[in-house]
Amino acid sequence: MGFRERVIRENELLWNMDNQGKPIVFWGIGNSMKAVKEALEKKGIVPTAFCDNNMDIVGTYIENIPVFSYEQIRERYTDYILILTVAINNAIPIMKQLREQKEEHPVYHIEHSFKVEDGFLEYSYLEEHKDEFEVIYQALKDEKSQDIFVQNINFKLSGNKIPLLDYVDGDSFFDKTLMPVSEHYSYMDVGAYTGDTLLRFYAFCGGMYDKLYAVEPDSGNYDALNKVVKYGRLGNVKTFHVGGWNVKGELTFYTVTNKNAINFDSPNFFKDMQHTAPNSWEIDKSDYGKETMQVDTVDNLLQGAKCDVIKINALAADYQVLMGCRETIKEYKPILVGEFGTQKEYVTALLSEIIKMNPNYKIYIRQKMIFGDCKTVYYAIDSNR
Repeated sequence: MGFRERVIRENELLWNMDNQGKPIVFWGIGNSMKAVKEALEKKGIVPTAFCDNNMDIVGTYIENIPVFSYEQIRERYTDYILILTVAINNAIPIMKQLREQKEEHPVYHIEHSFKVEDGFLEYSYLEEHKDEFEVIYQALKDEKSQDIFVQNINFKLSGNKIPLLDYVDGDSFFDKTLMPVSEHYSYMDVGAYTGDTLLRFYAFCGGMYDKLYAVEPDSGNYDALNKVVKYGRLGNVKTFHVGGWNVKGELTFYTVTNKNAINFDSPNFFKDMQHTAPNSWEIDKSDYGKETMQVDTVDNLLQGAKCDVIKINALAADYQVLMGCRETIKEYKPILVGEFGTQKEYVTALLSEIIKMNPNYKIYIRQKMIFGDCKTVYYAIDSNR
């Protein structure tokens, strides 16, 4: 069975089903909900009520829509549809709560399908690029990779990430079942944040390596990264306070002006952070801002130095970063690790480009729960490694 035959059908999407005028209840009121609400309203789905476990907001109104507790929802409505409009890590305990309460009404989970873009992958895109999707599907090296690829595209079409939870098999980008371990790796970390994945790579290679490189544009995160290197006594590390990109230059970088607020996955080159940062971070909106940031390519930063592993986790700039790795990939054929499908525009292009750059790459996909974020991770490993 090919890729197209396995993808969710268009009439199976929530907004194309006959919901028979049932009340629609959104569970969750944070930034995730706001983006999902806007996207679903464009599909004709409007909430009748909100639901939340936070009793401080129960009894209030959001855009003239009431906020109820779960108990109040069950008392008020005899029939309804529940839509969990929270990130997947927050949806997991809610799903457990619903199972314990023996919830019998339809429950859906809808969240961002992409990092900074609103909305979902459209079927028109699927049709326009059907040959590319099929080529990538057939290029994947095992059945597990193909299964996860299909479920990830289903998520991008529907916003429902729950089926991907069944495939989670680790909490790190570095999968020892796929990546050969060596004591002589030179590792490039693009999107190093506060040094979290640098430490994970250190553990992966047992503290034995040749060189570590770390790229991080956000100044608050960059300071924390250097403290991790210093106080963790990591030797032979070079850090770069720039953004990864496909050319050298300057870009507008959306971040916070209060650098006491360390941010993990929201500073970016595409969209104001007030649209991407979770409400739970409690960052004052006046702190959201932008600045001019230097960007550069991995090829320029390495200056021809050996590189064996490149990890890219650059909040939707993954494709641009990859395109700045061409010479390094040509020369050293490093293992490539990164999050799959972060931008609508490059859903098929990223893996297609990797295969073009090195036809000997074996491509795998795995599902990881990395610091509470359920990520679909690709691995490109040269067949000679």
